[in-house]
Amino acid sequence: TRELFTLKELEELFDIGKLNKAPGVFDYQKLEWFNGMYIRSKSREELAALIAPFMKQAGLPGDDDKTLQGIAGLVQERVKVLSEVPGMVRFIYEEPPAPAAEDLLPKKGDPAAVLNGLRRLEALLPELASAEPADAAEARLRALAEELGVKLGDLLMPLRVAVTGSKVSPPLVESIRVMGVETARRRAARAIAILEKNETRS
Repeated sequence: TRELFTLKELEELFDIGKLNKAPGVFDYQKLEWFNGMYIRSKSREELAALIAPFMKQAGLPGDDDKTLQGIAGLVQERVKVLSEVPGMVRFIYEEPPAPAAEDLLPKKGDPAAVLNGLRRLEALLPELASAEPADAAEARLRALAEELGVKLGDLLMPLRVAVTGSKVSPPLVESIRVMGVETARRRAARAIAILEKNETRS
């Protein structure tokens, strides 16, 4: 059943004779779904312009069109309301708190192996953040995970935490491209130092 209509289409289809006598129910979840669908129908340029006021209201820069378009690409398939966007991407502008060593370790992750993987990823960041297609970057990451004998998610989790401050974030490679490879490398290097320090204590 079709659920999305333009105002003109609704005007043409509306028939007062088909109205139900039962009281209407306002479904907030459905409203969020509709809003998300309209967000996904926008171009990146249109969405960036819509996001800008929410960024400024949250105390984040909202006047860099290139960065805002990058952010639009990060959140467009995930966001339900635009007020969610600043919280989702604050890490791009603000350095997250230094993670604890245990937050950088996947479940049952070997600290030495995690450290090695993070070092390899940090060195790979310039290649991942280049203009190559995202699927090529993913193939490169999968190849590294296979070489190291780990699951891709376990390989990327420490880098995700180091770069974004969270285990859940918008797509990692695209986030790194928006924030800039030097920022990502600096945060990865900080995490590597934390793991190295933890390893010397063990």
